[in-house]
Amino acid sequence: MPLSTEFNPRQARILVVLIIIAGLGALYMYVFAPQAQRLTQARARLEEANAMLAIDLVKIGRAPQSQEELELAIAELESCERLIPREDRVHYIFRDIESVARANHVAVQSMTTAKGKPRGQYVEIPVTINISGTYNQIIAFLDGIADLGRIMNVHSLSFGGGREGRQGDGTAPSTDVHISATIQVTTYARPKGGGQVGAGS
Repeated sequence: MPLSTEFNPRQARILVVLIIIAGLGALYMYVFAPQAQRLTQARARLEEANAMLAIDLVKIGRAPQSQEELELAIAELESCERLIPREDRVHYIFRDIESVARANHVAVQSMTTAKGKPRGQYVEIPVTINISGTYNQIIAFLDGIADLGRIMNVHSLSFGGGREGRQGDGTAPSTDVHISATIQVTTYARPKGGGQVGAGS
């Protein structure tokens, strides 16, 4: 008996539904899903671009303030550089020290320097100053050194001149007797080449 290839209306409708479902599945798998993935990636890139744009806008907004801060830092650096002479002009520091001594009626017995030591971009120069005067004059001299337009650090101060130059309790020199004092200070200079000290050596 030959097989029948005829479909009744119900079977035909089921077959049509199955074909539609298969078509929709293929459409989702090969069209909609890739498009949705690309859309998600595009949204992520857009959000990242928006975040970067917001950061750039903040930076642009801060640009005038940053420029002002940079100019202030440069001005402070230049002011500091003016306090530190070049290595070949250290003698100007001695001139200033002698001026302070004369202004405070202090006699400078000697000023000696040790060999400069490299300290980054500068040269550290130890200076020993031997002076004489009254106690008050020497203290005024130290105040004058502190007010100089130089960077100078006082490390030690020692008095001499004998017992008659001390107060009754022996704790401090008398204020009206001439005494001697030795002061150890450190000043700084820029290397003549203008570069970092010790670079390439």
